[in-house]
Amino acid sequence: MELTQANVFETLQKYELAENHYFQMGGYTIFYNVKQMGVYVIHEEHVRQFIEFFSGGKNPQQLTKLCDLYGIAQVREDFEALKNIGLLISSELISQQGTVKPPSCHRDRYMSALVVNLCHDCNFRCSYCFANQGLYRKDRRYMDWKTAKATVDFLIAKANPDMKKKKVRLELFGGEPLMNMPVIRKLVAYREEVKEKTGFEIGMSLPTNGLLLTKQRLDFCDEHQIGVQVSIDGPPEIQDRYRKLANGEGSYAAIIDNVKRLIAKRKKINARATIGRNDVHLLEVAKHLIDEVGFASVFIAESTGVEGCSGTASNTAVDLQEINSQLYDVAEEYIRRARNGEVYNLNPFAHAVSRLWNPKIKNDACGAGKGYLTVAVDGSLYPCMRFIDMKEYYLGNVFDGEINEAIRDKFYNNTVDSKEECSHCWGRYLCGGSCVFLPIEYHGSLDKQPQEICDTYRRRFECAMYAMAVLHAEGYQLKNNRYVKVI
Repeated sequence: MELTQANVFETLQKYELAENHYFQMGGYTIFYNVKQMGVYVIHEEHVRQFIEFFSGGKNPQQLTKLCDLYGIAQVREDFEALKNIGLLISSELISQQGTVKPPSCHRDRYMSALVVNLCHDCNFRCSYCFANQGLYRKDRRYMDWKTAKATVDFLIAKANPDMKKKKVRLELFGGEPLMNMPVIRKLVAYREEVKEKTGFEIGMSLPTNGLLLTKQRLDFCDEHQIGVQVSIDGPPEIQDRYRKLANGEGSYAAIIDNVKRLIAKRKKINARATIGRNDVHLLEVAKHLIDEVGFASVFIAESTGVEGCSGTASNTAVDLQEINSQLYDVAEEYIRRARNGEVYNLNPFAHAVSRLWNPKIKNDACGAGKGYLTVAVDGSLYPCMRFIDMKEYYLGNVFDGEINEAIRDKFYNNTVDSKEECSHCWGRYLCGGSCVFLPIEYHGSLDKQPQEICDTYRRRFECAMYAMAVLHAEGYQLKNNRYVKVI
């Protein structure tokens, strides 16, 4: 058949762009294929205009312009190229796909981990604390050994007995978990007994503010292979502004020696920093914690919540906009360090790059309410620590061993494809729908996402795609978490 504009247009009418996000950043034009999770850099102007022909409704006049500018053969070649890599899909195929249904809630209900609140108490008074300085929604309480032992027994009873590697985890949480060392010591002793009786190995980890991480306690954690993560917000002027001791004084000087001792002993230690209200300094915080203090990585989290439990330091809309602005600077710093052969683990940005390099569809945000639950100090079960003392999300307790599966179903069914807002978002399979508690805190429902938080998620992935585009163009590839030059 003779190649004419008419028959080319007839062919093009049968195709649509795959679901995508198409944007420009730093001089790069990037096409993200949502369902393939593929990132493509569009270099040629004729291909950019061809994509715009499809996104603009396939106007015949626009096709005529393309044919006049580049020739019918080039237009046909662009069509074949985009079709072959999946950026163009048959309209018939699109109609056959229909709506993706959320996975059945009747899947594997085994437990693999529990978050154990050893105390609802803390020796800090952080102004943005979601747990109300450790109090949660009641008063200061501690888990006793009877409850802790029942928690371990509950986890083993709910774990898959046929798993190849019989390994489960306890995350020791609070408040500040090191305030309940007597129970931690008993848990460590009891897990050896459990292993001997059942064959299950119980891994343990804990987050700490660092104040109680003395040499003695650090040696204990080392001896018994307890993972440690430190919550620290950055240099003294930032740390002391938000993370105050119980007496109201700043905490940086009180913890930094303990932190440095931990890093010297273990080397690869992770820090978690929280962004306080009106105080967004992503690169400054990362520089201090990674370059100056010596953490292997830092995870910088927004202080989310309409009011937060404390109501004094949750991020405002202005803060979130500033975070979005600074993410471009983070991308540029990531690129600079990659060129120098450095691993720059400023997260969740570096995590975003890794997810794009090794794409896997993420239908939900985390295992809350599914693969793991949280145990409050009295043995009550909740989907995660942020739901503690919320009666409508009470799942049972570790003593009777029963879980309210009807409530749990809400979390198994809480996928990005089941929620109206998420189902139309280009980033849904990358983020999985964000923290499951945020929709409740912002809107009182599991279904409605806080769009101001979603904007930050989307911006992070855009900047990660930009960093990938620049490094790929310069001949770098990500291997074992490090960019290496291959051409």
